[in-house]
Amino acid sequence: MVLHQLDPFNPQLHEGPPDLLDPIQLGGQILKVATAFDMKVFKGERPSEVIVSLTDEPNIYSPELVKALAKIEKEMPSEKEKSVAVKDLHAGMVLLQDLVDEEDFRVASAGHAMTQESVQMIRSYHKNKNLKEPLRVKVAGREIFQ
Repeated sequence: MVLHQLDPFNPQLHEGPPDLLDPIQLGGQILKVATAFDMKVFKGERPSEVIVSLTDEPNIYSPELVKALAKIEKEMPSEKEKSVAVKDLHAGMVLLQDLVDEEDFRVASAGHAMTQESVQMIRSYHKNKNLKEPLRVKVAGREIFQ
């Protein structure tokens, strides 16, 4: 099944009732769609945007499987607030409060969307001057479930 996720999508192999489909081929295509979705969300794309991009590639991803994924995605929360330590900051998080050090010097403002570069700079700054923790952030994608 894992090997078949690399197979190109072939509509002829996926026609007919689900119980007559080759379960290994179908499983491979499910893995293909799920992996593509997960990778794009992990890179910071919103789940709804990923569904659109997968739908736009019907020769690569099974339209029926993408439709099924879209139904699941609609039931998932798109964002959530959480408290994190500086060491747990990631690109894509959005600060919900000003980020200040122990002397109340503002390092980043509420609303700042974290990038890889800003995360590295903040972690480096934190080594020299302690930042007040925990930080309130908004997360999207897979981090909602962590």
